[in-house]
Amino acid sequence: MSKMTYNEFGELVTKMGYQAWLNFEAYAQVADESGATVAVVHKKQYKVLSLDWIRFNRLTDEERDLLADACWKLASTPLKDREEPKEYYLKVNTKIMPGAPETE
Repeated sequence: MSKMTYNEFGELVTKMGYQAWLNFEAYAQVADESGATVAVVHKKQYKVLSLDWIRFNRLTDEERDLLADACWKLASTPLKDREEPKEYYLKVNTKIMPGAPETE
């Protein structure tokens, strides 16, 4: 199974018509158009998710399959691989380092 980041998960569930709330510390939450919780994937525990929500139970079988598969893909991604790699840019001050290439 391939790995999934929180950003990829957010994009996927948004395409399905849900809201992805990814900035909670302990979990990633999926909500419907009214803001009611549909699913939760834990951020601090590997392979832990919750689909036992009233709104999830009201989904069609096809909607449940798609959302549950997306949640499981994120939950089964190792915790360290769920974050996008951080990129850093170095700005060189040519007054301090003469001869260094100019940067913006």
